[in-house]
Amino acid sequence: MEGTEKIIAAVRLLYGNSELPMGLCNAEMELLWYSDASILPLYTQILTQLPCADDSEPLLPVNGLFTVTEKNKTFQCQLLPLLIEKKEYYLLQVQRQETWHAISGKEMRSLFSAHSTDLRLICSDLVQAGEAVSKLEGAETDEGKAASHLIGDSIYHLLHQAVRCQELTWYEGMSKHRLMQLPAVDVSAVLFETMEEIRYIMQDYVTVELPNDLRAMPARVDTERLHFALLNIFVLLHEGYPNRSLYYCEASCKQREITIVFTATAVENRREKVPILRRERHWQDSDTAASSRALLERFCKTFRGSVEFEWQGNASKCTLRLPTYATDTNRLKFSSDRENVMHNRFSLPYLLLSPIVDFPQKQK
Repeated sequence: MEGTEKIIAAVRLLYGNSELPMGLCNAEMELLWYSDASILPLYTQILTQLPCADDSEPLLPVNGLFTVTEKNKTFQCQLLPLLIEKKEYYLLQVQRQETWHAISGKEMRSLFSAHSTDLRLICSDLVQAGEAVSKLEGAETDEGKAASHLIGDSIYHLLHQAVRCQELTWYEGMSKHRLMQLPAVDVSAVLFETMEEIRYIMQDYVTVELPNDLRAMPARVDTERLHFALLNIFVLLHEGYPNRSLYYCEASCKQREITIVFTATAVENRREKVPILRRERHWQDSDTAASSRALLERFCKTFRGSVEFEWQGNASKCTLRLPTYATDTNRLKFSSDRENVMHNRFSLPYLLLSPIVDFPQKQK
């Protein structure tokens, strides 16, 4: 016992003042010492997860890592093998794991895999465009215009990914406590402004129809997240269907639910004007954590909404539902401090619509 007490004293001296809870176990996984009482319930759970070999030697997982939940809190526990005076011991270290901020390993791998591939393609396009432009005296020839367009298209592709990743970052960094403190937002005001932005960017190619009388529709959502979701819906409705040219919106508010129905329909004999919707490269959404569809689902989960898509013949339809929020009129707010799309062709609406739209060079 005297030797064990000396080892415990040495471990206490080394780790007793550590910011993280620490413990010491012997080869039979008996807890000999701990720096904080919070170790005890976690240690008990670790034992239930720890299988043993036929000779009763504990089989540690990779890197000795365990994930343990105690009182709705998640902790990461690590067992580090120690060899002291030819005897085996295990140092137990505990760290609180913030699950709300974490993105799963599967999502992260999918995200980086898809985006790294896209970025390599973009860099390849930019190199080819740069070489083509460098061989030309000016950009007035067909080759010069094509190279210039390729560069612009690649820039939009890159920035489109950037804003989606930025949106994912907002959700990963938003705490439940802050969500509960969001004020009521007038959904109808956000809806009207977003539809006006789409009408301006799409110009004569699409017709945007809104209800004549949009009354206040209070919901507890973040204004910019709702703006992003509405633009996302427009893009998803046109996924693979560049001939959809009539965009109709219906909005209604009942006692407990706001319902917004978007319909994109093909209209015969419409002339393509500025801008031109993509026809050869039909945009297809990815399955990454920052895809348009995944972010829309994240919006619904966060703000307790739901979204449904339907494809019928020459029309696509999306129904977005949000719970109403009872509030006094003076608490209802709508923020419209973002830069006007008329003065910034790299604003969010342009970037989100870029997968389905070719913006001509003359649009500055």
